[in-house]
Amino acid sequence: MGVAAVIGSGTPTVQIVVQNGGAPTAPFTLTVVAEDPGVFTFGGLGQGQAAILNYNSTSGAYSINSSSSPALRGSTILIYATGLGDLSIPRAGLR
Repeated sequence: MGVAAVIGSGTPTVQIVVQNGGAPTAPFTLTVVAEDPGVFTFGGLGQGQAAILNYNSTSGAYSINSSSSPALRGSTILIYATGLGDLSIPRAGLR
């Protein structure tokens, strides 16, 4: 059974074994969810400044988004995130 098959089921869990070289871990249980979003941070600990970059379309350069360097209205930003789930856009008429 694939991991995605248990999402939304009565028991949305899977048994995981991690193998590093030849030494597997004991099996452990993980709960599977469709999405569980989180934004990466520059400190890497999930606290503080979010990992968001401003894109300057004129120069092609990036700068760190912050209160002293905010993105301009209508400009492009890059947000480093994980756990967003399915990001596909359904075609018109298909749901």
